[in-house]
Amino acid sequence: MYSASVTSASGAGQTDNNAVTVHSNMDFGQVMTINGVIGAGAAAVNVSAAGTYFGGNSKAAIEGAGTIENINGHIRVYTTGITRAIGAAASVAGGAAGVNASIAMAINRSHAETYIGREVIINAPSSNVNVFHNITAEARAYNVAVSGGAAAVNASVVLIINNFQAHSWIGHTSDQNVSAGNGMLTADQITVKANANTITEGIGLGVAAGLVAGNGLV
Repeated sequence: MYSASVTSASGAGQTDNNAVTVHSNMDFGQVMTINGVIGAGAAAVNVSAAGTYFGGNSKAAIEGAGTIENINGHIRVYTTGITRAIGAAASVAGGAAGVNASIAMAINRSHAETYIGREVIINAPSSNVNVFHNITAEARAYNVAVSGGAAAVNASVVLIINNFQAHSWIGHTSDQNVSAGNGMLTADQITVKANANTITEGIGLGVAAGLVAGNGLV
């Protein structure tokens, strides 16, 4: 989480490369849970559950009450990255009676904010101001249940929640009450962009073999 609280910043006398950059990167790789169970005997009963919850937060911001001026380079505030929540469960039961209950869950509730606050004064008439995010959020769950015997029963559940939220703005957010502020932004070009991708995938497989075989997949 990165934010800059501005009191004053001046680039007077600097070269044209003088710039302001605030960058937050949500590169959390893979948050993963894997569970496997094997049972054998006259009566084999398995319960296998794998649950993954990811609730990461990220912020890239210029906020506070202050002034940025005499900046010739770009002023950029941005968030990038990828978050992954993966849950995988597998269970195998064999015997006269093989019963499996297998649950795989993947929940991704990551949240990102990228902004320039309403009290900030930027006086940079020759600069570009860019506020944006480019993030991918994944939630994947995989479940395999295999039973064999005279009576083979499987219950397989896959639960996926991909509730990713990302916001980029200058001034007020869309859910704030608009009120008076001292902020002002002067620039050659102002851009606010949002690019968010979500990938949600769930696979459940139940295999039951015997005189009496039943599968339940949700």
